[in-house]
Amino acid sequence: DERLSDNDREVLGLTGNEQYMWEGEAMAKVAAAFDAAIPGTPTKFTEMNFYTDYSFTTAQNPQLPDHLDRYGWRVGEVSAPEAQSNDDEATAKAFGIDEMDWALLAQIVAEAPRELDVEQGSVSYVFVSRDTFTEGAPLVARIYVDGPRSSGYIVVDGQGNILAKY
Repeated sequence: DERLSDNDREVLGLTGNEQYMWEGEAMAKVAAAFDAAIPGTPTKFTEMNFYTDYSFTTAQNPQLPDHLDRYGWRVGEVSAPEAQSNDDEATAKAFGIDEMDWALLAQIVAEAPRELDVEQGSVSYVFVSRDTFTEGAPLVARIYVDGPRSSGYIVVDGQGNILAKY
């Protein structure tokens, strides 16, 4: 069970007791770090993934909208881009970091094990993307919770409304 390093907390300017990438201000600060380090004004992302002590994101190339690159956050820095398969639908999937209420999302993540009633549950990761299977393709976060006897996930929208539980 890896936790955020002191270097991560220092680089991100975290002042709370964040132990994992999805706690407190960590998601918002990592999203902002990605936004600052990756081309585009604003940067357009197609997904963000938050794990215990690292994160990945896929972003659209502003000059070539069907070109996507994957970036990581580990030990206090954004990695160099890694080319991904071209996606003609990237523009429809793209979102800016201001479309998610990160503080509200962090609160919901904290309550997810209880909300899902997963015995001895703990969050395993958070995945943010557009729900392309729903009309209007809203930006959603899927919060995954694992326990020794069961698991599940919650889907919330960018304003923190719980849309579904599985």
